[in-house]
Amino acid sequence: MRVSLRAFPFFSSPFLLSFFLLLFLFSPPLPGEAAVFKETRSLLGTMVEITVVADQEAAARGGMERAFAEIERIEGLMSFYRPDSEVSRINREAFRRPVRVSSEVFRLLQHAQFLSRLSGGAFDITFSPLWQLWGQCARQKRLPTAAELDRAKGLVDYRQVWLQERGMEVRLGRSGMSVNLGGIAKGYALSRAGEMMRRSGLDNFLINLGGDILAAGPGREGRGWRIGIKHPRKPGELVGVLRLQDRFSLTSGDYERYFEIGKARFHHIIDVRTGYPASRCAAVTLVTPQLPLDYLPSVVLFLLGPERAASLRERFPGVAYLIITPEGRIFASPDLSSYQESPLPARIEMPPSD
Repeated sequence: MRVSLRAFPFFSSPFLLSFFLLLFLFSPPLPGEAAVFKETRSLLGTMVEITVVADQEAAARGGMERAFAEIERIEGLMSFYRPDSEVSRINREAFRRPVRVSSEVFRLLQHAQFLSRLSGGAFDITFSPLWQLWGQCARQKRLPTAAELDRAKGLVDYRQVWLQERGMEVRLGRSGMSVNLGGIAKGYALSRAGEMMRRSGLDNFLINLGGDILAAGPGREGRGWRIGIKHPRKPGELVGVLRLQDRFSLTSGDYERYFEIGKARFHHIIDVRTGYPASRCAAVTLVTPQLPLDYLPSVVLFLLGPERAASLRERFPGVAYLIITPEGRIFASPDLSSYQESPLPARIEMPPSD
């Protein structure tokens, strides 16, 4: 039996999918065109890169600073790790007494419960005991036992998160439970960062928040930002290229944080109904013109698989999707073709797994 463990820290943060889930492809600037400004920071447990095409450096730097500050503010509210966050206060106190939270956190908790019902419980913001168990097993290079899974699953149940709209209060129904907004906080932060950029008078920029992207304006070439979709099994190889303008792109994949036992891959996206990593998808990318508070995260589609893609899309108008299965089959909504530089293959080569 061969056991391999990626050197990158497994489960070091609930938000850390990878800065390189999507690769950005830039052409050399043309003479006389606007300058390009770029800055990268570590926030929300991942890398955040902002690229701006603008005439004035001061305006570009000012807009980026406001966007980074907004992401940091949201991290202060929603971080699972920061002891002073509202989420941490819920996890410390909400079993004993109601915890009053901000309207932002409360609305995201409400939306999380809607997504849990929509997904039949596959998406669940109380997933952390399972997530932490798998992180421990990854470090020990083993699988969890049935008893360990049962204990962890006993602390996972979105129906035990009680929300009282009057007063914006949260209660947890079981001792030891916790909430983790990692599955939906990034998208909200991305949308808010984009709003800060626009309020600063910027309209041609790209924000990459740990693989979730806002591509605003025509990009450097004037025809939208070119974004390559990474092959989930072949580093450095692309499945296809999208060209996006004034669109959000959200991605979930099994290929950045995982460990292997033999040829079996165990990754970080857990289906709480089984206690095991979700097995229906290798990668999911969603493209949408807007990202409201009640948006569809790519992880929901990753958990449910291509069989539910069309019905989910009916509930979230304007969303286009690309799904790659562990067998290499590609499923795409018809309207995704409007973003493609060239047609996608029906299947890609994927190594066999146990």
